[in-house]
Amino acid sequence: MTETKQTVSRRSFVGGVAAFGFACSALGQLCGCAGGAPKKDEKGGKEKASGSGLQKVVIVYPQSAKSFDPVNRWDGWFTERNGLTETLATFDKQMNIIPLLATEWKNIDPLKWEFTLRKGVKFQSGKEVDAQAVKKSIERALAKNPQGPKKSKLAGVEAQGSDKIIFTTSKPVATFPGEIAEPLFGIVDVDVVDKDPSHSGTGPYMGDNVSSLETFTLKANENYWQGKPAIPTVEVRHVADASARAMGIKSGEAHVAANLAAIDLKTMKADKKYTVLQTESVRTVLMFCNNKGELLKDPALRKAMSLATDRKTLCENLLGGNLAPNATPFPNYLSYTKAVSSKADKFDVEKAKKILKDAGYADSDGDGILEKDGKKLEFTLAYYSSRAELVSLAPALQDAYKKIGIAIKPQLFENVDTIFYSGNFDLILYNTTALGNGDPTYFMNLYLNSKGSENAGKYANPKVDEIIERMNSEFDQKRRFAMAQDVLSMLIEDCPNVYIGNPVINVVEAKGVQGYKLLPVDYQGVTHELR
Repeated sequence: MTETKQTVSRRSFVGGVAAFGFACSALGQLCGCAGGAPKKDEKGGKEKASGSGLQKVVIVYPQSAKSFDPVNRWDGWFTERNGLTETLATFDKQMNIIPLLATEWKNIDPLKWEFTLRKGVKFQSGKEVDAQAVKKSIERALAKNPQGPKKSKLAGVEAQGSDKIIFTTSKPVATFPGEIAEPLFGIVDVDVVDKDPSHSGTGPYMGDNVSSLETFTLKANENYWQGKPAIPTVEVRHVADASARAMGIKSGEAHVAANLAAIDLKTMKADKKYTVLQTESVRTVLMFCNNKGELLKDPALRKAMSLATDRKTLCENLLGGNLAPNATPFPNYLSYTKAVSSKADKFDVEKAKKILKDAGYADSDGDGILEKDGKKLEFTLAYYSSRAELVSLAPALQDAYKKIGIAIKPQLFENVDTIFYSGNFDLILYNTTALGNGDPTYFMNLYLNSKGSENAGKYANPKVDEIIERMNSEFDQKRRFAMAQDVLSMLIEDCPNVYIGNPVINVVEAKGVQGYKLLPVDYQGVTHELR
């Protein structure tokens, strides 16, 4: 076994079904189957890949997209991860923002940013990627995905000559290069994307057989600007069950498997046939609480559940270290998280019981479930199977909260989007990105702002909203991070949701395969370096 740990630097951090018959019979559930000086690019020319001799690499993922169009909700994450689309800027392993389709950028004034485009890049359609094409692509993203204008605050896009783009924002956006690195801003040929999205990007791979989103094949883009990919064909399969993904790579039917369970990782780390890639991610696993619920609107109840959550045991024992325990959304090593660590909720069942008692909850009928004003503390807990840790956490939390008089009924969903966005839920276990732009404002704008599009639990604190708004236009990182500390302090006090930990994400490569790109933020994956 070769184990590669791609750990985030603390200092530099800114901020197919039929083929898997073996698994189907065993498991029966395989699903289809910065301001100032410009940032400069130091590497120019094309790389010549030396391949391993494989003609096709099969990759199994726990999730699938709903389309091949990067502007469709979160589908850009999948198109970029599968090597179809690319953005102007991206991130490295330390979450520094680095050039991609742009070679440099600079902040002209508080509302204007100038990006210089890389020359010699072509769309998979054969069309040149110039300033006008990029302008049209960004404008399409702004028009079709509400996340675009909300996060970037873009008010105008101007093409200057063939290689300059001027972005104008309605308000100062200190983190703009990180915002434009969001996969929904993947650059596409607008004349092609609506009718043939898998041939509209600039990435190293493009559509081959894409009639299904559950299992599809991609072919190498021979005109890719960084050089022709070594692997001619990539096959992508959606396999929701983690054990089935592990079976796929063990049987030799898959070459790369993402997000395997701890028990399978343990055996593969000891086997020379596999390379295990791991990195501490900038994602968070949390339990959303419906802050508008008749009972869950009570912060005392939410606080009691947080205190009754034994994060260390859950993360280290139950999940085998695949989750780093954390009672806040952001990784523990970040300055603003460290600053509030002494305030963050610690496991304390007796304190949880006292909080509930002091708030007037009692077990009047002796059935072990607390009630108040005739209403029992009984809640449903929604979760989904494509994230392996959620499947283990749901029953564990059910047991934990029973000890403090709260009855939990886990409910498994193939997709929780409907109830997530409708607000028709009690509790939802969820896994999401906390630092998608390399900065805490990413999560705060989406999940903590009272008007945030992903604020499923309807948390609202005017003081938090006001601080987040100031953070968005604060170009001084130290001051922005100090404000992030203030928000976290209020978050700990209000306890709108129960934070459990930050995933340690993983990918396993079979012997002879290398080059899958695993980053703390899971934007990339399939690149021209896969071989």
